Amino acid sequence: KAKSKKISGDNKKDAKATYNGQVISFPDFNDRQYLEQAKRQAKWLSKWLESSTGEAIAVSPVVSLPGWFVERKVSYDGMYVINPKNFKSVIQSKKNTILTKQRIKQIVHQVDRKCRDIEIQSKQYDKMK
Repeated sequence: KAKSKKISGDNKKDAKATYNGQVISFPDFNDRQYLEQAKRQAKWLSKWLESSTGEAIAVSPVVSLPGWFVERKVSYDGMYVINPKNFKSVIQSKKNTILTKQRIKQIVHQVDRKCRDIEIQSKQYDKMK
């Protein structure tokens, strides 16, 4: 999903999204759907990884807003609402959850299997066959 910026001439104001723990406020509307979708997807991924690896794996929901300046009005509440340029610092700040090399290998293996099981459907690909 993408959210276009309203253009009013004030670039800083036009590009600001505020997260208050319940909604993301953009200059022209408030949105809960991004948050709800991220929570659903994180829950699904956690369950899928647990069923695939046999071990519980916590997954944090993330809403990434490229091109937006994101202001948090609340401390960390289990939801990350970020500009993707800040992703590295967010991950580094979450030091309380350290995965073992074995666990990382299990996750990578399962994600790799899942991603390689996707059938490519495009006109270009069909012409190449």
